[in-house]
Parts: sequence; C-alpha cells; structure tokens
Amino acid sequence: MATTITLPAYAKLNLALYVLGLREDGYHEIVSVVQGIDLADEVSVTKREDKNITVETTRPDVPAGEKNIAYKTAAVMQSLFDIPYGFDIFIEKSIPPESGLGGGSSDAAAVIMAINQLSSLGLGYGKMAKIGAGLGSDVPFFFSTGSALVSGRGEKVKDIKLPFGYTVIIVKPDIGISTEWAYENLKNSLTKPSLDVNFASLWGETFFRFLREEARNSFEPVVFSHYPELRRIKHRLEETGVVHAGLAGSGSALFAICSDSSQAYTIMKRFKEYYKDVFLCNPLAFRF
Repeated sequence: MATTITLPAYAKLNLALYVLGLREDGYHEIVSVVQGIDLADEVSVTKREDKNITVETTRPDVPAGEKNIAYKTAAVMQSLFDIPYGFDIFIEKSIPPESGLGGGSSDAAAVIMAINQLSSLGLGYGKMAKIGAGLGSDVPFFFSTGSALVSGRGEKVKDIKLPFGYTVIIVKPDIGISTEWAYENLKNSLTKPSLDVNFASLWGETFFRFLREEARNSFEPVVFSHYPELRRIKHRLEETGVVHAGLAGSGSALFAICSDSSQAYTIMKRFKEYYKDVFLCNPLAFRF
C-alpha cells in the first residue's frame, strides 16, 4: 500500500464573477462561471508513524506549518475519520499566492483527495466537496469536472460544458490581495448586477460573445481604485486585441483570453519583459 500520494492542484479562473449581495450569515452571495486551467501546484502527502502533521512549501511568501490551509485540512480529515497517524505535506508552488487563482483552496482539495486514497476512505467527490466547503468557499469547485457554475457562497457547484478552444495569459504583478480584504472593501461599493445570461448554453460562438459583451467581475471597481496598476495592466491586455481581459477572482492576477495561441505567446513574451509571474495556460477538465 502506498505511503505517499502526489497530486496536481490546478488553478481556477473566474471567467465571470458577480457578487450579488451580503447574506444574513455574513457571507456574500455570488454567481460565477469558473474554469480550471493547467497552471498547477504539486502536493505530496506522506503517512507518518506518529499523529503529527507538517506542511512545507517552496515559496517563502506562502506560510508553512499550522498557518497553511493544508495543515487545517489534514487535521480535519484526521479528526473526522479517526485516522491514527499523521501526515507530512510538501507543496511545490507554481500558483502565485493572493492572486485570485485559488492556489490555497486547490491545495486543500488535493490534500483531501490524497488522504482519501492513502487511508482508503472511499469518499466520493460529493462527500469530499462537502468537507472542502467547511474549509473554504473556493474548495468545492476543485471536486467538479473543471467547468462549473458556482453560486451560494461558493459551495453550490454545478458542472456545465464550456469550450476549450482558447489560450489564457496570466499576469501577476508584485501585488498581493487577500480575499478577506477584497470582500471587506466590496461592502462599501456593492452594486447588484443585472443577470440575463443562460449559463447552461455557453458553447461555441455564444461563449466568446458572452466573454466580449457580458462577462464582468464585481471586484474590479474597488480593486482597481486601490491598485491602479492592475487597471493599467487590464487595459494593456485589451489593447492587444484579446477576446476578453479581466481580474482573476478577487485579484491580484489579471487574465486574458486569446482564440489564437500564437497571438497569446507573443503577448506573453511582451509582458514577461515587465513582470516575473506571467503564464501561458490552457483550460482543462479535472475529470470526465
């Protein structure tokens, strides 16, 4: 029986993100079209002989130990299923932190899946997603097929079909934005968007028309007012003729959708001259 499981923890892209309002429980109600992309961390989980849990990462700006969501995830799994041993968790980071790409949440989902396999728990995706919802609002998405309509506070995930015929450019400047900061500041400028979109039929040209004409991110006004450099990056991406450009989640990464991969490569090389974290990515399915 395996004592170590290594899994990819893929990033996510909120192609559109609408924050509808503040709920009575203190969370915000959202609707988001979310797609997995092939930018990924690598998460290795190893059984220990004692019940201790350790977490190490390859980035100094990502916390290790108890401050990392992977630690809390392992502790929750250990407690829920009375697992009599601990885990060493090692995270090879590729997804930039505080970028809006879901790196921490994806790492948590990978830890759940790895412990499920290591401990022969036999959990299905639905059960793992429910456990993930207690750890963070973005975690349940990572148990979807990779293309989903996400609602509620993030815990309601409905698989949808989205086309894959495009390339994604990610630009992450040297700015970090925590999700907590973004939501706290959103309270002061919250506007309820009008939604008249059939999210179940975003296919073919309808998908690209949706991106060009209707896709929005409710965080952009407040984030751009505090960090004007991010607005400038979005405008520079738009000026290259991409299908759509926008803020990734609550930021601080920006993304652009290109229908032509050679155009995307040219744009990526141009932005690499100014920013360290620039990635060329593709949409992918987590499972079929």
